[in-house]
Amino acid sequence: MNDGKTWSPSQLNGLPQTAARTIVAHPTDENMVGISTAEGVFISRDNGNTFERFTRKIDTTTFMFQEKSVVFAAVENDQSILIKQSLDTKHEEVLAVPPLDEKDHIMYITSNPANDKEIVIVTMNGDIFMTKNNGESWTKLASEGEI
Repeated sequence: MNDGKTWSPSQLNGLPQTAARTIVAHPTDENMVGISTAEGVFISRDNGNTFERFTRKIDTTTFMFQEKSVVFAAVENDQSILIKQSLDTKHEEVLAVPPLDEKDHIMYITSNPANDKEIVIVTMNGDIFMTKNNGESWTKLASEGEI
């Protein structure tokens, strides 16, 4: 709008009464913002005034927008899962997750804007993994924060 010079509150209608975990703006759609919660990812297409559940109801730890999809991490049956979901069709693609310690979960996700198959995740324990092929194989970049 005006490069952040002025701010106005959003209504946040449609969000569940639960803690927000991750708040993310879409990389190119200035009206789109999302919030992850213990009940899933909720997306607004009107600057945060109204939100709708985008994912199924699932304990979502973090997420990120890619140009045409959402990549989110969640905990299901005490296991970390990683899902890429199309913004247009909502089709889910389950991505393989690298081996994690039993109580470790994904807490941060980012990807290369020039190649959305390149994804980096960071876990609660400080492990960092990178894939260049949508999770088919992972390289460990750091273990407990040590490179």
